Amino acid sequence: MAQIREIKRRIKSINSTAKVTHAMELISAAKMRKAQESALSSRPYTINLNQILAELRQKTKNTSHKLLLENQAEKTMVIMLTTDRGFVGGLNINLFREIAKSEKSKPYH
Repeated sequence: MAQIREIKRRIKSINSTAKVTHAMELISAAKMRKAQESALSSRPYTINLNQILAELRQKTKNTSHKLLLENQAEKTMVIMLTTDRGFVGGLNINLFREIAKSEKSKPYH
């Protein structure tokens, strides 16, 4: 009889742990969504900044500042920061897919 009680207690404990883990996954997903939205919201700023730099580059031909010089490099370097596979492990896969997709669209490949 004690054996059955022990098994029932362990099952209850495992179910409780599963509920906590599921709640943590939901919280993590919500935080990740918020971070992605924050990153995407800066995109118009970046586009506008690139336009401003392009105009500056055209208007200041005799400038040697490295931000205003055109870059003729054929290759680009991508530095990617990934997670340690916690509750957002799928993020790494999506990051690698996006990098691969952008690499395929490059004309020099």
